[in-house]
Amino acid sequence: MSALIQSPVPKLGGNTKPKNEDAKPPAKDTGRSNEDEFGIQFYAEQYGLEKNQDGGLKAIEKEPQIVRPEKPKEPAKKKKNPFSWLNPLNWFKSKKEDKDAPFAKQVESNEPFPKLPGQRFAGREVSLNKKLGKGGYGDVVKSSLCGGEVAAKIPIKESSSEYQEDYEKEVLNNAMVPKGEKNLLGFKGYTETLRSKKPSLLMEYAPHGDVKDKFEDIRANPKDKNNPASDLRYRFTTRDAIRGLNALHKKKLVHGDVKGQNIMLGKGFIPKVGDFGTLTKEGKGEPGKLGTDPYSAPENLEKAQTNKSDMWAMGETLLEGITGKTSVDMMYEGKQKPYLDSQKGDYTTKKAGNKDFFTNDLPKMLQDKNIDDKAVNLLKGLLDFDPDKRLSAEDALKTPYLTLSEQEEQQAQAMMGQK
Repeated sequence: MSALIQSPVPKLGGNTKPKNEDAKPPAKDTGRSNEDEFGIQFYAEQYGLEKNQDGGLKAIEKEPQIVRPEKPKEPAKKKKNPFSWLNPLNWFKSKKEDKDAPFAKQVESNEPFPKLPGQRFAGREVSLNKKLGKGGYGDVVKSSLCGGEVAAKIPIKESSSEYQEDYEKEVLNNAMVPKGEKNLLGFKGYTETLRSKKPSLLMEYAPHGDVKDKFEDIRANPKDKNNPASDLRYRFTTRDAIRGLNALHKKKLVHGDVKGQNIMLGKGFIPKVGDFGTLTKEGKGEPGKLGTDPYSAPENLEKAQTNKSDMWAMGETLLEGITGKTSVDMMYEGKQKPYLDSQKGDYTTKKAGNKDFFTNDLPKMLQDKNIDDKAVNLLKGLLDFDPDKRLSAEDALKTPYLTLSEQEEQQAQAMMGQK
């Protein structure tokens, strides 16, 4: 009888499923009240945060972006009073406008100035001193900023359609570069009023030029003519350049155009990888994009560049520094070299069709030139035809050629300032 009393009686016409069949698992006890949970949800929506596994909040990682304001409507033009010249007050006004005209013209633009990643400086904070060079982006001018020196990259293209893509890519790429890295050229910010209606990029100033020129000086005056590659300056410069590439590769970034002209020498002759106009995320590059043809890896003809492509280009840079020739020039040493159009990828095409040269011929040619064995082994690893077997930046830094003692490093840095 007691058993009958304890048995539950199902309700007619209702849900006859067992009580716990559709029940959700109990929520994890976070020790917070409903009010706290409501507050967390509110802040998450208000400030663009997301919940982590413990129910707390964390910032959502976002790629650097350009925020473009809406184009302002042009104010209606007032009709000019044909007798305004009779008013003496207008004479003083026109003189003041003439005085301010040069600065006014610099900032005058119908295009709204976008909000870019990095610090924005007023044009009057930057003064131009000396033109250093010219690139696809525009003129590079040594400038002063708040008492320090910077290199201002000033655009030369005035057309929005021509310029827009260039400057946006350059700014966004520089915003992705890891900050505070000793061997990467620093991005200081931008300013919009230097001789142009478009923003000028402000980069860390490198007072000692680039590695291509420095390697030419070393090659002309080696410390040991019987073993030129053993020069500490080659080893020091190559090691620090690869340290810069390693900093990029750790962040899954590919430089895309490694060569001596894009490795600058900062204060104290510290090598710094720069010019990030071709920077891409690993796996996001465009197949067939070569960078600079004579330095490009053979697989780039059909595949997107990877960090191993950067390492091939670094091998070409060192090879050129020691011998004065890139690999294709070495291929035709003692022979009639045909005309090769670097704009059409002829150098990379030659490399892709001559695998045996890199495996067998090139190492032997270097040994015949009395190139240091440690340097030859490094070049073999950097110019390995198989990208999977090619040295990574991290592995290259462990090779004997790039391993310097503290005393050797100090000696190399002192030698860098010598002709």
